[in-house]
Amino acid sequence: MKPPTVNRYVCSVSGLSQEAVPDEVLAIVPVEDPLEDLPLGWSRVTVETRLENPRYMLFLKARQTLIDQGLAATSDNFAEGEELTEETQALVEMLVDGQLSAMAVPPFAVLTEELFVHPQYLGHLMDTLGVDAEEESESEVVEAETPPNGAGAAVPAES
Repeated sequence: MKPPTVNRYVCSVSGLSQEAVPDEVLAIVPVEDPLEDLPLGWSRVTVETRLENPRYMLFLKARQTLIDQGLAATSDNFAEGEELTEETQALVEMLVDGQLSAMAVPPFAVLTEELFVHPQYLGHLMDTLGVDAEEESESEVVEAETPPNGAGAAVPAES
């Protein structure tokens, strides 16, 4: 019989690792807990980076090629010496944009990376990032577990 697989979290700053919160404890944690099985005291940091979408430049080149082809085909129907008007150019662009609307490609892509930080290294990370953690922690409130009689209260967070 195979032992159950245990998730381990590795600190992105120090390399320290720790087992996830056990299933027995998770059984009493609300399903909507955003930190899932992250060990007690650990932090999850999400880094989102905006990047240029390489497919967007290809999309723009293809769009321009179709516009150029449409304008060339339109100018072939003009009498000699007749010029393309701005209205005709705009009409061709609208027709091409209408054809390409289903294939619209966003100009940017977002790279999302989750990092996990051991409690001993959170202060170092906050200092490095220039975040003043002490001011924010004083105003935080931690919800105490509600006893069976329903007389629960909020208590200030410990520093």
